This record gives sequence, structure tokens and C-alpha cells, in this order.
Amino acid sequence: MRISLNWIKRLIDLKKSPEEIAKVLTSAGLEVESIEDNSSKYKNFVIGKILSVEKHPNADRLSVCKVQIKRGKNPVPLQIVCGAPNVKKNQKVAVGLVGAIVPKNQHDENGNPFELLKTSIRGIESNGMICSSYELDLGNDADGILILPKNISVGSSLSEYLGSEDVVFELGITPNRADCLSHLGVARELAAGFKKNLKPITKNNFRKISKQLKEKINVEIVDQNLSPRYSALVIKNIEIKDSPKWMQNLLISVGLRPINLIVDVTNFVMMEIGQPLHAFDYDLIAGKKIKIQTAYELEHFFTLDGISRNLSSSDLMICDSQNSIAIAGVMGGENSSITNETKNIVLESAYFSSTSVRRTAKKLGLSTDA
Repeated sequence: MRISLNWIKRLIDLKKSPEEIAKVLTSAGLEVESIEDNSSKYKNFVIGKILSVEKHPNADRLSVCKVQIKRGKNPVPLQIVCGAPNVKKNQKVAVGLVGAIVPKNQHDENGNPFELLKTSIRGIESNGMICSSYELDLGNDADGILILPKNISVGSSLSEYLGSEDVVFELGITPNRADCLSHLGVARELAAGFKKNLKPITKNNFRKISKQLKEKINVEIVDQNLSPRYSALVIKNIEIKDSPKWMQNLLISVGLRPINLIVDVTNFVMMEIGQPLHAFDYDLIAGKKIKIQTAYELEHFFTLDGISRNLSSSDLMICDSQNSIAIAGVMGGENSSITNETKNIVLESAYFSSTSVRRTAKKLGLSTDA
């Protein structure tokens, strides 16, 4: 699990070196597998804008891209050959310049880093790389490039965008320490080790709207053993926009790609306190009803990644009055996902049987953050 030092400092007043912190974590039974200093990790990586995308004349799966960066204050176009299927004009992307050390090589079985060189790919000159989250060691997506928010400045350094002062610890969390699968859990251990107090986390009181909530969404738990508690909150008239930069920086530092404010908030809460949340598009929920029950035998369900999953009667599902809309504790579905057109949402916070979640996740091969 990736733990951000900047994130930890939001929860505890800590002025210790990464080495001192690693020593305390190790003594608490949390193995520190690596320590990354982002200030040097992303040297020679900048933010670029794709000006054009054309098919490579000598390769069906490659594109020839014109990418704008800056040298000093002057805009400079670079020609880069890219093999990602999701590359499009006007995207803001992370560009590795010639001389940059790419953290992970997807074509190397061990993912070892490599240096970018000016090269020719199938007869076309390429002056750098448009990077994926995997290649930048920010996530596991090696198939597509990392698409950045539209409002960031072309030519700025990737280190600046990511929050270059951050230090990230890779922790090996054993199954008996699930209490440390969050920044709050790790901060609690550090507070004990350094004899510090945790900073209070602001909490809001939602009791005043509980009656109104029941009128807007009906929740039925069919199997209390697999889902002892399920809570939902309707939020109307929202605006889909980018999350604050500070939140994006924290999410990126732990390997999560910022998407929009709603999705980012659910991921932020999950990584901060260890409680997974999920947001559904309220207007796509049939009958305005949430029903927690097991799947039908041989049921097919399209998850958020666009893949059809084959389910069995032992898999716990979140359903509306007509269809399944999420695999409980694992992944949401395409049919109720948040889009740029979403105006109203249902926010889920639930407790599902850990045995049920693990069994379904392993059967489907879905190892998600939730």
C-alpha cells in the first residue's frame, strides 16, 4: 500500500525524517518495502498538450503525435510516436523528454526503469514518450496513456503537478493489520510510536436530513449476513468538475488517477479513513430503490471497466428495482456510473462481509482499491 507523507502530516504533526518514520513503522509490524522521493523521481518529465494525432504510415497500432511543451517561455512542438489506444487531440498528458528515466518499463518482465533516447520507430523519428500511469509508477494501467486535467499548464514540470515535496512509503500490510489499510490507520501507529496526538477529523451531522433521505431512496437488505449495514445519501443538483489541486496531488501520490470531484472524494475518503464509498447516478436508478441481494446464477454484469463479468448466486450485488448496478465491495457498474451529465447522486457507505467480498474478488480476478 502506498502511503503519502504529505497526507500523513494532515493527520499528525510530524517533523521526522523518512528514515525515522520507516523505523517506527517497521517496529509496529508494518514492513516498509520502499521509500520514494518524488522531487527527483520525475526529473525531465513535463506536462504537454497533444496538438494532432495521425496514423503511423508503417504500423497499424501506432500513432504519430505532435505534442506541445515549453522550453523556457517558448512553446515547442515535439514529434512522438505513441502506441496507446486512448491518445486523442487536445489531451493534457505527461511527457518524458529525452534523457528522462522512466520509472517502470512495461516491456520488461521486472518493470526495471530505463532512459529515454531519441529514436526512430518504424522509420518515424520520436523525441520522447507520452506516458501511462504504470510507466510513471502511479498506477497499474499500462494499456493507455495517463490523461491529466484540462486546466493544468502546458510546460510545467510533472513533479510540480504531483507535489514534488512528497515522500511515498510502500508498505507491505499483512492480513492481520487491516486497521492500517488507510492513512488514518498508519498515522495512528506513528502517533503511538512518536508519542504524538492525532489531529481531529471534521465530522458533519446528517441526522437532520435522515427523514428526507428515506423519502428519496428506499434501501432493502435481503441478506443481513452478507451486508449487516448499508447506508445511502441522496445529493442533488451537483456540478461535475475537477477536484481541488491538493486532493488531486494526494490521490496521484498514492497511485490513483483523478477523474472528477465526485469520484475523487470517494477515493479520498477511502484512502484517508479506510471506508470505501461508491457514488451512483441517482437518475439512472430504477424505482429509486437500492436492494442488496445475491446475483442470479450465470448472471452477466458489465463493470465500470467495460468488461462483462460472469456471476454466481454466491456473489453479493447492489441492485435497483430492475437490474444489478454494482458488485458489493468490489466494483460498480457501467449502467449507473457518474458521467459529465450527472446531476444527482446516491452516495453509498456500507459494511459487507469481508469473506464474501474476498471470495467474489478472487473469483473474478478483480483486485480493486476498495
